[in-house]
Amino acid sequence: MKNIPDKISDSFKKLKKIYGHKIDLKLVNGRFCIFNISRTRIHKRNSNSTSYIYIGWIADNGLVIPATPELRGLNLQDLKSLNSIQNSPGLEVKNPALQSKTKGNIIDEIDIKILKILSMDSRLSYPKISKLAEIPLNTAKYRVRRLKRV
Repeated sequence: MKNIPDKISDSFKKLKKIYGHKIDLKLVNGRFCIFNISRTRIHKRNSNSTSYIYIGWIADNGLVIPATPELRGLNLQDLKSLNSIQNSPGLEVKNPALQSKTKGNIIDEIDIKILKILSMDSRLSYPKISKLAEIPLNTAKYRVRRLKRV
């Protein structure tokens, strides 16, 4: 794909290092969407079938935004038929409920970033979470454990 902005390209390269070659980036309805590539072999016809499953998109500032539950798992053709992919602007979440104190802990932008990463794939290991969130490994472990308590 040509003419990909640098921030989006850099974010996608980081994701590709973590997920391997199982993901692809496509421009759909004006957004750079991330798809999980699934290849299946059809034995009777001796051919391969490739499907693209929507898992999120990359904002203009390079932040990876996971798909909302109602859009997660759509294939490429279904996603192209929608007028708008998502209306969320990114991690600029200004929800006062998330900023409130809970047992002396405050949920900040890093916690929101971790929650978005985990909503994309809740089985990610701590090292992968720390790479995606761009925080040290022990910080990722501490934050995830703390978020489980909150």
